[in-house]
Amino acid sequence: MLPDYNGSAALDGGDIVIMDNCGFHHARHIEPLLQNILNRCGIELIDQPPYSPHLNTYEYCFNQIKQFLQLHQLLAMNETKVAIGEAICHITAGNSAGCYRKCGYLLENL
Repeated sequence: MLPDYNGSAALDGGDIVIMDNCGFHHARHIEPLLQNILNRCGIELIDQPPYSPHLNTYEYCFNQIKQFLQLHQLLAMNETKVAIGEAICHITAGNSAGCYRKCGYLLENL
């Protein structure tokens, strides 16, 4: 189990982490460290194929954040951190599931 900052299980044994091709994720020291941590917790790490943003759920999620910021430009300009936090809070479990479905991932227990 990998706990979140409150100590609750954020990832559990048997979970799968799908990693995009961001250069930072594949840095010489980062990827082996991440792989080691996840393996010890029984969590599988899968890389997305190169040049496949259509499989990256975060691309769709980030679009939802950008739409919120565009609708609330004054807040975004004056209180950027607050606006981003609000945008993230507006992403529901249903929104997230929709992003996964749009990428073709099968979801269980939602």
